Amino acid sequence: MERRVVLRGTIMVQGDLKQMSAQWLRGISLQGYGCSLAVGLGIPIPSLDEDMARFTGVSDRDIYTQVVDYGHDYTNGKTSLLLGLVDRPGSLNEVLTILSSKNINLAKIESRPVKGKQWTYLFFIDLLGHKENPVIEEACNILHQTCSYYEWLGSYPVAENLE
Repeated sequence: MERRVVLRGTIMVQGDLKQMSAQWLRGISLQGYGCSLAVGLGIPIPSLDEDMARFTGVSDRDIYTQVVDYGHDYTNGKTSLLLGLVDRPGSLNEVLTILSSKNINLAKIESRPVKGKQWTYLFFIDLLGHKENPVIEEACNILHQTCSYYEWLGSYPVAENLE
């Protein structure tokens, strides 16, 4: 009687994502699972047993899940920014004029005082559109040059209406 050893398990890879090139990282959503991070390793994973590979391998045509890449599939999503403005009359109007001139709609604008700096505020702004949309990207570049503080907080899909 012949005995076979069948190896089962998970391959674990450890590394520092901060030192990886961003081209190998993707925010994704798997249907029925939720948000996740896809990391391209760029290394071949050896097959320990040819029979195991033949019986457990799955071809692309047999995979029936929707994989969503937030950077490409949600170009009409929402973009959140944190902006600091120079303390002078009309500085907020300048920001709004930049967005209006590009026909960009706001979903939200909120001001918060900066701790320890009297009369200094930061503005949280949600724009309708993903940063990879050329119009949004151009507006963000202009805001980056115009504002005293600029931080892109992220671009993501707009939540579906739950009603």
